[in-house]
Amino acid sequence: MRNLKVIIPVLFLFIIFSCTKKEIEIKDGHQKVIFNPKITEEIINAQNTFDISNSIIEESYDKILKGTIGFRGLDCAEISKSNSFGQFPNTFTLDFGTGCDVNDSLNFSGKILITFSGFFNHSGDSIVFEYNNFYVNGTHLEGVCIKKNLGKDTNGNRTFSKQITNAKVTKENGETTSFNSLKYSKYYRNGTPFNFNDDKFGFTGNFNGVTASGDTYNGIIKIELILPVSCGCIVSGKLEITYNSEDTFELDYGNGDCDKVGTLTYPDGTIEEIDVCK
Repeated sequence: MRNLKVIIPVLFLFIIFSCTKKEIEIKDGHQKVIFNPKITEEIINAQNTFDISNSIIEESYDKILKGTIGFRGLDCAEISKSNSFGQFPNTFTLDFGTGCDVNDSLNFSGKILITFSGFFNHSGDSIVFEYNNFYVNGTHLEGVCIKKNLGKDTNGNRTFSKQITNAKVTKENGETTSFNSLKYSKYYRNGTPFNFNDDKFGFTGNFNGVTASGDTYNGIIKIELILPVSCGCIVSGKLEITYNSEDTFELDYGNGDCDKVGTLTYPDGTIEEIDVCK
């Protein structure tokens, strides 16, 4: 399971809206732009900054717990812990100082505090991420991220949740985007030993936020999004997002075929076929 984490798309809630560059105007006595690709890009980048920084840390869980980072450049962080190995809860502080390169494209500075309630391999285990004057390539991150192991469902599928609260992403120019999200993921094993290609992931959840320009948005996964390992793209499910509490878009990912195509329905009823996976 640990080696499959990189397959899960970090932007499953948002990436599809970057695929359409259309601006629509509805005339009801005046013209009104109801879809702005720049706003969508801002939402994507805000989520992306959180998800990428967390994913790099997540891939080093074992080494963090043992106090031996040495992975993907995270050895440039100074690490301290509140408890001895195997004793929980245990809070690890990763101090990146005034800045260090964790890979060829990312520079971290400041601190991330990671609190483990356990090894995260049992139901009920949680990991809490907190950010202390933390920056990614000059972008300031604030908020709390809580990941939970929810154990197995009645069919034996492993389930997890990820909640981000009071998130703020402030760029170097001072523009700030805020959001909250709650996502659930499920890992479906099809039973073939040592063959991950017939397995799949499922995603549900909701999200909301405010852009730097003051536009509000909220969304919900109406029908579970399904991502087969063999495809690498979401192939079915429905996602709905509403801007400024009035303009609602619905994305239908399809019927399960790995064709990378979905249909986006605009508030005026216009339907557009779009690429949902790059």
